Amino acid sequence: MADPRRLQCLEAMQTAFQSMAPPAWDFAFDQVQIGPLPKVQERKRHSVGIVAARETKIVLFPVTDALAEVNLELRMQWNTTDTDLPGIVAERFLAQVSKVVANNTNLGGLAIDWKELGSELQLVSWMDRAIEAVIFTELRYRHATLDPYAPA
Repeated sequence: MADPRRLQCLEAMQTAFQSMAPPAWDFAFDQVQIGPLPKVQERKRHSVGIVAARETKIVLFPVTDALAEVNLELRMQWNTTDTDLPGIVAERFLAQVSKVVANNTNLGGLAIDWKELGSELQLVSWMDRAIEAVIFTELRYRHATLDPYAPA
């Protein structure tokens, strides 16, 4: 049996982040997973957790229109060999992730729309070595009203 439509969308997001690689991108992700990142981070440099949150649905029989919040939990380790300060690296990191979302708005035809709503960068000081951020996104997709596995 195929995966439910929402999981297919999350897997398409995962694939989009895993396909990032230089020279087209400034970096590649070392870890991409569906679900939150572990609290203790190994020495991975770039990580993203794709976390599905609140979802609302409107039944428009024979289809159900779903609107889901999907938070992109981001972590990056700044190294002393980096030529730019952590704040600059963090801004570039956020911009790269925003570009992935902008380039994959329909997730290969699985979604109606996937868009960024905003972000939150967490640095205690501009010299922090650990950079954490969340990009808030909204995913809109449809499935058959009587079967979340069936596309609409």
